[in-house]
Amino acid sequence: MTAAAVGHLVKAGLLVYLGGGTQFPDVHPDQVAALARRRDLPALGFTVEASGTIRPRE
Repeated sequence: MTAAAVGHLVKAGLLVYLGGGTQFPDVHPDQVAALARRRDLPALGFTVEASGTIRPRE
C-alpha cells in the first residue's frame, strides 16, 4: 500500500493511522488485509492490484 493510499484511506475513515512519518506511515497489517478484501473499494476511488496493493485511483 502506498503512503498516498494510506492518507486517502485515513481521510475516508477506512483506516486508522498509528503514527510514523508521512512517507512511511504505520498501519496495522490486519486492518490493511481486511480493507483489501472489501469489494466496494473501486466505488470509493481505490484500486486493488493483483499483488494486493491498494492505490488511489488516478
